[in-house]
Amino acid sequence: MKISGERIKARRKLIGLSQSELADEICTQATISLIEKKNKVPSMEILISICDRLELSIDSVIIEDSNLVSGILKNAEKNLHASDLNELKENIDKIDEKKLVNNQELRQYYYFKAYLELKLNKNYDKAIFIYTRAFNATSRVNDIYDVLINLFISEAYLAKDALEEAQIYADQAEMIIQSNNFEKNGFSINRVLIFKNISEIFIKLGNNKKALSYAKQGIVESNKRESYFLLDNFYITLAQLENDKFAAMAAYVISSIRNNDNINQQAKKITNELNIELN
Repeated sequence: MKISGERIKARRKLIGLSQSELADEICTQATISLIEKKNKVPSMEILISICDRLELSIDSVIIEDSNLVSGILKNAEKNLHASDLNELKENIDKIDEKKLVNNQELRQYYYFKAYLELKLNKNYDKAIFIYTRAFNATSRVNDIYDVLINLFISEAYLAKDALEEAQIYADQAEMIIQSNNFEKNGFSINRVLIFKNISEIFIKLGNNKKALSYAKQGIVESNKRESYFLLDNFYITLAQLENDKFAAMAAYVISSIRNNDNINQQAKKITNELNIELN
């Protein structure tokens, strides 16, 4: 069991107790020092007594097991990629925000919470607010999550018809994509997700040139890693913006494999308009 010695120390100082006073008739002063510095407690009985004296709840000082939280966040990311919002919510609801002390995990937690507000609840103002908390959870490192957070804030502003604000966050995402830090991240499915999202956002902002450029980068990234994830989305963008026959056929075939009915129907419509035989 891990505990937050820092929270115990902060509460002890707040109410004006020395380590010796807190330890009186519970344990030794050395034990209190060990708890505050090393996050270790000899027994639950001692912890309960300390929390009683400090008027703290046990839950408020027990830290979520890092491996457990890490596993939940990995599952949540898979849910997001699969657009399984209900499963994503179930996973995120398992995490107690108050027990998170790892800033990176806290940022991911806010990222998923905001995504649910954006996609599931359609509460765009709350999504923007929580995404901002995700930014503030860690020092800015211009990594994959910073790009995604900017893009999802842009998407939220687009949903509110706030085009100027949406453009600002799309531009910020683009600056990170073009930086050396982004390239250092190597391949991840999230890179593919980024190219898909920024392409769709620039379409809505009326910049088809950039939308096409990012869709093509998404195709290169997907083919390089032999990944079908979102590949049909990129090809349908090319088909729609360039009347590209090959792209229309590719979108149809890949969406059939992925059982993506939405893209499949769009591809059928375009192939019909371009007089392409599907059989």
